[in-house]
Amino acid sequence: GVRCHGEPHLKTILISQRIVYQSNPEETRDALDVRWAPIAQNAGFILIPVPSFGQVSDYFNLVKPVGCILSGGNDLSSIEDSEVNRIRDRIEKSLFDLSESRNIPILGVCRGCQFLWQYLGGKITPVQNHAGVSHQITAVNSQSSIPLPCAAGSYHNYGLSNPPTTIEVLALAPDQSIEAWKHKT
Repeated sequence: GVRCHGEPHLKTILISQRIVYQSNPEETRDALDVRWAPIAQNAGFILIPVPSFGQVSDYFNLVKPVGCILSGGNDLSSIEDSEVNRIRDRIEKSLFDLSESRNIPILGVCRGCQFLWQYLGGKITPVQNHAGVSHQITAVNSQSSIPLPCAAGSYHNYGLSNPPTTIEVLALAPDQSIEAWKHKT
């Protein structure tokens, strides 16, 4: 673990980042919402952002993470084919493959959730009224570990459909679109 500001050793988690292209001056940046760090630290973790143009395996070998987060931002290249989206897909595929081979848990948030869903065989389909809104989400069954119902911010135009057999759906939006899920194993 890593010692941070006199705190006990924090366990490390690797996290992917949004790729932002800026035209003036011409520059490509990795970006991560500043709210991630305090959330992770309060839970006893420290985040190590993985650069989009680095070798993911080097980070795994150096940091020896206990988990991996595929964060939000950008689209999947299957939705909008662009160099940035293909780079992001490549980084997240590497993070997934290394995590799976080392039996390390993965959390997908927004784009990361869509990436995992599609990578495991599910379909990504357009949804209406999910961009820039807040809506209630409810548990699929009463055994859910998620404290539901609750309000969730929603910033996506695509949703999850055709659940793979390896997936257990945990929560739904009012339109019955899937909002949370977990792998059965």
